[in-house]
Amino acid sequence: MVSLVKPNLYELFELHARARGELIDVKDQAETIFSVKEGITPFENEKIMSEYLV
Repeated sequence: MVSLVKPNLYELFELHARARGELIDVKDQAETIFSVKEGITPFENEKIMSEYLV
């Protein structure tokens, strides 16, 4: 427990996308967007904890 390594948000969202969908290069084709300015942002702590860390 002392040396527990946790993923950062980039790694967490990348793992989520690879496990449940696919990464794309064209934003208009995305169903979910992880970004600082749009979609799911790093400031949505409750949503991230309830939907992506469970």
